[in-house]
Amino acid sequence: MISEPKTEERALQNYVGIRMQTPRAEISNTVGPLFPELFQWLGSQGLTLAGPPIIRYWGFGDDRMDYEVGMPIAERHAGDERVKPDTLPAGRYATLTLTGSFDQLFNAHMRLGEWCGEEGLKLDQSQMGSGEKWGARIERYLSNPATEPDESKWETEVAFLLAD
Repeated sequence: MISEPKTEERALQNYVGIRMQTPRAEISNTVGPLFPELFQWLGSQGLTLAGPPIIRYWGFGDDRMDYEVGMPIAERHAGDERVKPDTLPAGRYATLTLTGSFDQLFNAHMRLGEWCGEEGLKLDQSQMGSGEKWGARIERYLSNPATEPDESKWETEVAFLLAD
């Protein structure tokens, strides 16, 4: 089930993440192991999670996705050669929540994009060669599949930064 889209103001959010570029079809294979790796890294640094884990999509081109698996943290941290610090920008976001399996995330992204078009909302994005570059296109994982095995109850928020 996909909730009704809405807009909301958000403050800047610090996070650390591992950035990847892979063919679209390989995202589900590469993302899974990165979450436990980041949880372990947070623990080794004495850091605590300051919000749900995220995937930030930076853009796509030539059938390759540029994305980052991230963990929100309260204060900026230096990171290391693999785990890098960054921030989700403050601003107005269009959002919706998907309740159900991750295999419906593409539909949730499409629905939010369609709604933004219907509402005349301009996304923070630009052309990048044959693809697009995004200011902030995010999935926040509100449910933990390790503690909630029923995928029909999983909740994932999809949010797009707006250009205004």
